[in-house]
Amino acid sequence: MNRLAAWTTEAVSKGVAKGLMKLSALTRTQSNDALLAKIAAVPGLSLEHGEGRDSAHFFLNFLRHAERRGFSEREVARRAQQYLAHPVIASERARQMARLRFGLPGLRSLILSPTVRCNLRCEHCYNLFEIHEDGRDRLSLSTMERVVGEAKELGAFRVSVIGGEPLLRWRDLALLAETHNDVLFTVFTNGLLVTDEVASTLCAQGNVELAVSVDGPEALHERWRGEGTFARAVAAIERYVAHGGMALFAPTVTAENYEALLSDAFVDAMIERGAYMGYLHHYDMVGGQEREDWLLSREQLQRMQRRIEEIHRTKPVSILSNVVSDLLRGGCPAVRDFVHINHKGEVEPCCMVPFAGASILEQSLARALKAPLFDDVRALEPDAHGIKRCLVGENLVTIRRAVDRGDARGTNAKSDALFAHQDPAVVAKLPTCFSSTA
Repeated sequence: MNRLAAWTTEAVSKGVAKGLMKLSALTRTQSNDALLAKIAAVPGLSLEHGEGRDSAHFFLNFLRHAERRGFSEREVARRAQQYLAHPVIASERARQMARLRFGLPGLRSLILSPTVRCNLRCEHCYNLFEIHEDGRDRLSLSTMERVVGEAKELGAFRVSVIGGEPLLRWRDLALLAETHNDVLFTVFTNGLLVTDEVASTLCAQGNVELAVSVDGPEALHERWRGEGTFARAVAAIERYVAHGGMALFAPTVTAENYEALLSDAFVDAMIERGAYMGYLHHYDMVGGQEREDWLLSREQLQRMQRRIEEIHRTKPVSILSNVVSDLLRGGCPAVRDFVHINHKGEVEPCCMVPFAGASILEQSLARALKAPLFDDVRALEPDAHGIKRCLVGENLVTIRRAVDRGDARGTNAKSDALFAHQDPAVVAKLPTCFSSTA
């Protein structure tokens, strides 16, 4: 980011912080609904279902979190820079430049897998095909530093770090965050490696938040992740917050645990531990599982949506679901908003789509995004309900055509097994993001 852009975002952050501090005083006495009514009165703002309302809830509940944590105006300004000025203002400016420089619409975020190695083997893991395989393949620090810089030129000032267990590379992640201190890194972790040293080092960078996998109350969590993992995951949130960091809970959602995850008891427990947000990742079978009984039905998704809205109205926490929230924004955001770079440097439309159109080990990210596979994905139209369907569901034919043309390749040993899902009877049962909704 050049000096003018840095000065602009800093000035905006300070101005926003003053406004947020004034608004935060109202959060002590007024409900989110009352405050949303005031915000909705501002000309040009739209708070209908979707991104506008999600963003408004996020900032209101962030302010409630800041109140509980006792953040100073300076700290609120820093957070405004991380969560608003860079990911929104600087991102939009970079996306405009990307259209001119590269002929690309740009990105809003990047998903990065430094390693596929993991210290657990969870039955519901999306990456079960690859976990513990190709352990020697991993992205070098220099490659990650380069590609994050290239992603910023396209508008991605947010990076989600996944795996495997990314904290196996925590020292490299700390150096990566230090190099790109204008990027917000969200590290998705099972929490077992969060020692005081790890927490203090990552917190010291100021731009790393932890998303800890907590799959519900202890019995549910340990059914999938093993005995003793619940206490350690919860302790990871508490430890990271105690060192001054931002933490969220990030469960995998199934038909067995979705009600418990959204219960007052569980959400309140996460708030009490210091989590400011919950990110709900829905189970799917791209990892090789055949547990159809874990899939959520359309009715269950609707109940989730209503419950999330109720939580936003009544609790100081934001809940983002990678299915419900994206449905409200028009469906699959792959390639439109982000891409995934796996541990071998292959560029996939999404971490749930084990097919690549290019490699960042061979070319720049901008050049990689011009691969025919990504053009095909960008060209996909929404269905009759206005939803752009998942690439591993109804739109898998797009991937198959790219593979047949030689424009895409499978990225794990069982990628081609997904093509069995082209059978409409199978597609109807798939748990992929939007295949079972209307």
